[in-house]
Amino acid sequence: MIKAGIKLESAVLQALEECISENILAEFFRGNREEVVEMSIWEFDQELHDKTLLEDGEAIGLEKGIEKGTLKAIKNIMSKLKLTAEQAMAALRIPETDKRKYADRL
Repeated sequence: MIKAGIKLESAVLQALEECISENILAEFFRGNREEVVEMSIWEFDQELHDKTLLEDGEAIGLEKGIEKGTLKAIKNIMSKLKLTAEQAMAALRIPETDKRKYADRL
């Protein structure tokens, strides 16, 4: 098990040794040890990783927000104008590909 607080290179080497001893990709790690260590240490960019996670989270949140707002608009139109779900979605110009998704949530 890798201990907290050890240097990255030591952690990578320890992880490689554990994988080899447990026969997890052992042949690959034996043959490519130096390259694996090099890539693990120098090519991993924590800042880029964090930025990517943030952007993915924002995109998911935005998509969920749009869906929630659209669903609310459909319900409001149905209630206020006494329209069917299909009529409300037509009025809002909901794409055919999305209608099923909203209809299932009404």
